[in-house]
Amino acid sequence: MPETDQANYEQLRTSLKQLCEDAGYESPDLLHLIDAAEQQALELERLSTLETENARLKQEVKKLRDLYYNKTLSSMSTKLQDALRE
Repeated sequence: MPETDQANYEQLRTSLKQLCEDAGYESPDLLHLIDAAEQQALELERLSTLETENARLKQEVKKLRDLYYNKTLSSMSTKLQDALRE
């Protein structure tokens, strides 16, 4: 998560704690929601990273399969290739 987002969550926590202290509340439930929002942002970032890696790996697998099948076809005799096409 970018440092600015992390700083924003920290600023939210600090401001909320100060507001609750000023109002006389002991434990604000909103702090749990801020923590959950921060955790969700981290998970979304991780998901995005994994999706990018997945797409890259899919492309690599496709490329390797294409290389394998092209190599296999070129090593066969023309009579065998003709028979397989029919």
